[in-house]
Amino acid sequence: MQTHIAVPLDGSSLAETILPHATALARATSARVTLLRVIPPVTSLGLMGVELPENWFDEEMAWSRNYLAQVARQLTDERGIQVQTEVLEGDPATEIVTYAQKKHNVTLVAMTTHGLSGGHRWLLGSVAIKVLHAVQTSLLLFHPHGKVHRPAGPVSYKTILVPLDGTPVSYTHLRAHETGRNL
Repeated sequence: MQTHIAVPLDGSSLAETILPHATALARATSARVTLLRVIPPVTSLGLMGVELPENWFDEEMAWSRNYLAQVARQLTDERGIQVQTEVLEGDPATEIVTYAQKKHNVTLVAMTTHGLSGGHRWLLGSVAIKVLHAVQTSLLLFHPHGKVHRPAGPVSYKTILVPLDGTPVSYTHLRAHETGRNL
């Protein structure tokens, strides 16, 4: 089975900070990458009393498709990886988990945390936390620090912690290391 990495993006530069990590893993494992964008229902946008244009959803869908196509084209040109895009509608965490588990044989979900804390997380919830607790596949969460931008070049890692619990399945994560593949 080919490795399939799902990368949820929301259009922010913060969310895009996961891209160098996801593409490094995709290159190392010959994985295909799907860039996801979930359009939440208008009722969950916290815009009570705000009148949205009648065609807001169509405009959001068009913007989302264009945005993902642009990012996919850039990744294909710069990194030479196979990238596809998908725009979904619904609760972001639910749609990410459903996409990963039930439909597309995703082997890894790679996403950033947005660093919400305290009242913001309580009020808005955390998509990353919800995905963490619900997804049954591997998950790479990246919490960016400092300036939020996507590094221009490839990423490098000084240390990678691989927890092992003694079961044979826990050792499958070492396969890339044993074969000498570099990210």
